[in-house]
Amino acid sequence: MELENSLLCKHNFQALKIINDSNIITTQRLLCHQCLKEHQNKSQLSQLMDISVAIAQVNKSQNYTSKYTNQLIYQSITHLNAFIIKFKLLQSEIQEACQQINLKALQWLQDLQLQQNKLFIERFDQSFNNQQSINDNDLNDVNYKFLSITAQYLPDLNSLINPFISFQQFNSCQQILLQLSKVNIEDAIQQLYVENRCKTLIEKREIMQQNSICDQEFINIQDMIVHFQEQNKGIQLEIIEQLQSLIGLRQKLSQSIHNLEIELNHNIFQQYGKYFQIVQNQNLLINQGCMDKFNEILNKTQKDQVIIMREEFKSKLTNCVQDLLTNHLKDLQKLIVQEQNLYNFISLKQIKSQIKQNQYCYAIQFNKDTSIMISTSSKQIKVWEFNKGQLILRNSLQKHIDDVTCLLYSNYLNSFISGCGNDDGSIVCWQMGNNYEWKSSQPFQQHKLGLRCMIMNNEENQLITGSLDKTIIIWKLDFKQNNLVYQYTLQKHQNKLLSLSMNDSETCFVSCSEDQSIIIWIKQQNIWKFKQFLQQSICDIGRQIKFLSDTQFIWLQQNQGILHFFEGQNFQFEEITEKQLILNNQKQDWNLFPIIYNKLKNIIVIRYNSNVFILRIQQDGYLKIMADPIQCQSEFIYGSLSKDGQYIVLWDMVSKQYNIYEILD
Repeated sequence: MELENSLLCKHNFQALKIINDSNIITTQRLLCHQCLKEHQNKSQLSQLMDISVAIAQVNKSQNYTSKYTNQLIYQSITHLNAFIIKFKLLQSEIQEACQQINLKALQWLQDLQLQQNKLFIERFDQSFNNQQSINDNDLNDVNYKFLSITAQYLPDLNSLINPFISFQQFNSCQQILLQLSKVNIEDAIQQLYVENRCKTLIEKREIMQQNSICDQEFINIQDMIVHFQEQNKGIQLEIIEQLQSLIGLRQKLSQSIHNLEIELNHNIFQQYGKYFQIVQNQNLLINQGCMDKFNEILNKTQKDQVIIMREEFKSKLTNCVQDLLTNHLKDLQKLIVQEQNLYNFISLKQIKSQIKQNQYCYAIQFNKDTSIMISTSSKQIKVWEFNKGQLILRNSLQKHIDDVTCLLYSNYLNSFISGCGNDDGSIVCWQMGNNYEWKSSQPFQQHKLGLRCMIMNNEENQLITGSLDKTIIIWKLDFKQNNLVYQYTLQKHQNKLLSLSMNDSETCFVSCSEDQSIIIWIKQQNIWKFKQFLQQSICDIGRQIKFLSDTQFIWLQQNQGILHFFEGQNFQFEEITEKQLILNNQKQDWNLFPIIYNKLKNIIVIRYNSNVFILRIQQDGYLKIMADPIQCQSEFIYGSLSKDGQYIVLWDMVSKQYNIYEILD
């Protein structure tokens, strides 16, 4: 009954009939209700047979091994169907991201179904043509094809669901994959070694999987992770967030140890094919009734080859486990060193550059892989090829009628946005074609005066701009269509907008202005709304503001060179005065390039007056200057940090050239 329910036609419906004609291709021989209605060849109606009758005929000709193989495929189909059902629950949480996983599972299921249908029809033909029963070699071919399908899909499916480990339904989906792995690997191996001598090898393999080497090494790994967790119990909330990668590493290592089973089973097939062939030959002798010949070979093999090969297998398998665990420990040590480097001092190396630019540069941005740098040159935008700190000019673009003051590059596409300053507040979208050719959109105009700051969300479908006209405007952004659509305006500030920053979860953003205020804006029903004016310890203009996490942001005041630190929960922020950092005591600053924070490398770049500072968040939650400040010839400095956190590029009014520094971390 199980086989009858699982045989499907080309419409993926349960098959009711089968055409008893081996000349017709496999995919057209199983027929459902719809197939029967569509079937126009009346001459073949006499060749139709009920699927239940066909199954009964096949069962008569099946030996124990072939029945086991059929059951093995059915179990796999059952587990895969269960996986798809569970995955649909997970799909409700991750929507479009699940489509690729679902497609992979369905492809696997279709391949297995095709394999089962093909095997069934072959047996059906043999039963009606009085052919000899399927021998062990044919069955082994079927099993190897079956294992190759597993090897094709199972690692990909495991890999695809790993990024969703935090979702509620992840564990149930993962458990089904583990069951599926067991069906495909352990049961397939067991089927190859049906006889008693094969059972001995399986027992050895199972013992090795439980070997104390694996247990002890994994315990050591767990102890190391627990040790790091204990060392960091007293740190502030942001540092705990940064060390989540180490906590997650435990789960990755656990999964890696589990994956050893698949890799070791693969090694068994690759390295011990000769021994498996001996076992298969013995099975063939048993099936043919040649017991004398079988006993002769068995006695000889038992005394020499089997013993030797088992010892070799034990030694090599032990070495394989040790090597794999050693590699995992090395990877863990590298991650630990990288984590420690996030708090080390930084040295800078200036790269020689003779790239001059007489016109003012007000903004610099990099693309996603740091291969392209864009910068402003008065009304123009220059497009540079960037290679290890070297610049090659590729194009000069012009669309604005006034100086370009803002640039924002996509993190996913070779597209960017430019904003105009002074009296013109236009915005233009740019899209790269072939050979550094760029297509521009029409200018989008809603602000009455020029732009000073703009940010976008992670999905890059929303742009937020701040202007000299005291307003913040929300736009719908579409990089693929090179288009912007005005949505609505936020008005609370009484003077020019200077800086904007959004938190990591995109539930709120902050703004600061020449009216000396800091405003918290929150998202409610997907609409940005005013939350509150924030109280600060000093009344001064804030030139720049930047979120460091969901719960922390920094604010740089215009005078005294003091960097203020704010923390809060549920959008209720307050200043932590003991975490203030004095950059220098110079007075009066300008609203030039924004605060840049590379979270992956824990690098904060801040310009104040004529100096550029590099900071890091320490384990105690305080900010610390981690390199000698870059001293420039003028306070009119514009610059940026590359997306990989490796280069700082500056332009200043006195030297009128691009100065490039490599961060040696």
